[in-house]
Amino acid sequence: MKLYLKRIICGAVALITSFSLFACSSNQPDEKKIAMDMETILTLLFDSVKNGEKEIFKTYFADDALSLSDFEEGCDYVFSQYRGDLLEIDCHLPMGMITHFVPGERIHCAFTTFDIITSENEYVVFIDFYTQYSKYPEGSNKIKGFKLLTKQMIDDGEGFTDCSLRNGIYYPDWPLPEVN
Repeated sequence: MKLYLKRIICGAVALITSFSLFACSSNQPDEKKIAMDMETILTLLFDSVKNGEKEIFKTYFADDALSLSDFEEGCDYVFSQYRGDLLEIDCHLPMGMITHFVPGERIHCAFTTFDIITSENEYVVFIDFYTQYSKYPEGSNKIKGFKLLTKQMIDDGEGFTDCSLRNGIYYPDWPLPEVN
């Protein structure tokens, strides 16, 4: 009888442990799926740039970015910098993940960089985007921050340290907020 009771207890502990592990892991965002979704979105976004379709390009951005007074300057910069046919997109993992709490909901955001190779140039793009926000359909991953640099600009010392300071699209005269 004691052996039977030990087996039941061990089985119950194993079952509870596996349920706990599954429950914890199911609440975590799937970074690889998010990266694949963003690669698809970036492919469509850069296709719109290549085809000169500024209104389609804008559909990939969150209201936070679209409402900025200098959003058009950022668009113009991307449309003037990006050249060639898209050959490859590669996401840098791990992504940074942030959760904001507002009354009644959690807003999940991610940020990372992607290497972009075209037939004419190589770029690195930093993006900060929503992965879950009730304002947008699930999986839309609306972009709130975007900075496109050529590899040459990075080699010359330009970087991404200013990207988390504001929303919008980077352009050379991009004003940064004052930090106290």
